[in-house]
Amino acid sequence: MRRPSRATLSRLAEVLVPWAVGVLLFLTVVDWADSETAAPAVLLAFALAIVQGAALWWRRRRPEVVTAIVLAAGLGFQLLIPEVVLPFAGFFAVGSLAPRPTDARAGPRPPSPRAARRRATAA
Repeated sequence: MRRPSRATLSRLAEVLVPWAVGVLLFLTVVDWADSETAAPAVLLAFALAIVQGAALWWRRRRPEVVTAIVLAAGLGFQLLIPEVVLPFAGFFAVGSLAPRPTDARAGPRPPSPRAARRRATAA
């Protein structure tokens, strides 16, 4: 049996990550909401969960915009539901800002300070 290629796994993750994070945040709101919670707060929490999950759909194409949206929505979500310790959507959004080795837009990586010193002393 042939193993899936890296591109196939990447496309699969591209689809699964936003859905998984959105469903996790949605279920968090369902668990948090009870009869004592105000309806506007629950609706706002649902909206913030949906915004975070939906924004992650574009995390590879527009990472800066997605990170800003997810972090802003995540802040509101954390303020509404402080029991959620980890900002799951924020982790994926910030992680998409890191340049990938095959990313042509990232350009060449700058040399490390140690390599720059070696090069300077060798010259």
